[in-house]
Amino acid sequence: MSQEIKNYLKYVETGEAVDELTRRIDMEVINVQNNKIFKREYMKQMADIMDYEHTIEIKDAEIEDYKAEVAVQAREIARLKQLLAESDNSVEE
Repeated sequence: MSQEIKNYLKYVETGEAVDELTRRIDMEVINVQNNKIFKREYMKQMADIMDYEHTIEIKDAEIEDYKAEVAVQAREIARLKQLLAESDNSVEE
């Protein structure tokens, strides 16, 4: 692995710019962070992500409720099958 790649990976991991390439990347990162339009768009995207995550939480809760209802219905079906089987046995006797 080249030294440039190692320096880049170190920059990604630590934020420490150690050569010309990572210093240039760092300057661009700073420019983007200071860009008000970017900040507004970033905040909008973060709000969208939070809304999406909230929707996922709601859907997950709905799925859990559905699973619980299915389990209740499955137990009721098993109970009714048992009653039917017992009824069939008593009729045969």
